[in-house]
Amino acid sequence: MKFEDFKRKVNLKNVVVSRIENLINNGYSTEVIERTKLKLEQCSDHTFAKKCKGCGADYFVGSNSCNNRFCPVCAKKRSLKYLATLIPAFERYLKQGCTVHLLTFTMKNTNNFITGLDTILKAFRYLTNGNKYYANIFKFMFVGGVKSLEVIRGESDIKSYHPHLHCLVIKNKFTRDFDILKEFWNNSLNVVMGTQNEKLGSIDIVQVKNPNSKSNKQNLNDVRTGLLETLKYITKVEDIFNYDDEMLSNFINYSHNRRYVSVFGYLAKLSKALNEDLTESAKDQVGKVCKHCGCTEFEFISEFTNKIGPLEDFD
Repeated sequence: MKFEDFKRKVNLKNVVVSRIENLINNGYSTEVIERTKLKLEQCSDHTFAKKCKGCGADYFVGSNSCNNRFCPVCAKKRSLKYLATLIPAFERYLKQGCTVHLLTFTMKNTNNFITGLDTILKAFRYLTNGNKYYANIFKFMFVGGVKSLEVIRGESDIKSYHPHLHCLVIKNKFTRDFDILKEFWNNSLNVVMGTQNEKLGSIDIVQVKNPNSKSNKQNLNDVRTGLLETLKYITKVEDIFNYDDEMLSNFINYSHNRRYVSVFGYLAKLSKALNEDLTESAKDQVGKVCKHCGCTEFEFISEFTNKIGPLEDFD
């Protein structure tokens, strides 16, 4: 993360803390909400730097992290980490002739946050694991991918919740997916909700493409576009703090200990790397070169006291 971007995210984090304080003052205090506030307050209170041994220039290399999903600083770090980990993996499959597609699974709006959350996640598990026939077809169509959960307010009824899943998936051969996936997904929602033959959800599938791309063949810019769309939820945590107090309270409490981003299929082996702690260590930013004197030797400073500068970014 660039230092100026880091400072902006810290300022935004402070706004989020103030919003949570107002939530608590308005009578919505719970253990989860109090712990969330404490974690955010302590996040990024140590700035890490590297001092060039040649000319003494100070370079920004990160900060301590709270790893909380509602922290704008950690959300930015997490998105950068996901991109750095996932793009090389997708690149390998592109070179093998695979294609990358974006699936969006939606369901009807719900007035109950936790019910909607449980329903869409259970339906996806039923589709990809619970029903063996569905699961085998899904795995044949898509050999791996990354999934993220997004919950927004309903457009016509701002008191309702609209959960949906974004999946960036890898296909190693051409198959016609839309009609059968639409049927499987709607059936999965009916099974979870205990209904029959009701229209409960929808699905969309598109081959990802960078809008500025002039090539008919997919490349890494296309994959990056798809990943940014899939992972956008973790970089827009500030959006939910426009919710009213009740919705925000529900969101923080019911999101506790739930994983909103996961990898599956061939990409499951990356799960451990994606979920490691976000706090930088002395070994991070290795192989850097001072842009002033060309020196490659640096002293790691774990508590850089002047958080507003002067700090520079490595090229």
